[in-house]
Amino acid sequence: MPAPVPVGYTRGPIQFFGALTNARNEETLLQDFWSHAGGYGARIVVFATSAGDEPLAKQYCTLFRNLQCDST
Repeated sequence: MPAPVPVGYTRGPIQFFGALTNARNEETLLQDFWSHAGGYGARIVVFATSAGDEPLAKQYCTLFRNLQCDST
């Protein structure tokens, strides 16, 4: 059973990125995700699923901050 969502909030989208993501389309994917997450002021959680993914996760956090998310 999922955790309850406070009144006035909604669950956001989930997106998985990995090594097989096409670099040409990556920026478009991230901007689409940012838009679906709420755009300016969105709260986005980025986490690495392995130690090798940490640099990529940090890169995504930087990109989302540059897109003016409220927090990453």
